[in-house]
Amino acid sequence: NRPPEPMHRYSSCAYYANLQLTVGMRDVMLIYLH
Repeated sequence: NRPPEPMHRYSSCAYYANLQLTVGMRDVMLIYLH
């Protein structure tokens, strides 16, 4: 069983961080609008 490629791991981490950022921005906008 080969360990995952560093590039793939970085891509997954970046995708997760982007998802968290998007959710955070949406929550901030909802709080700001309401």
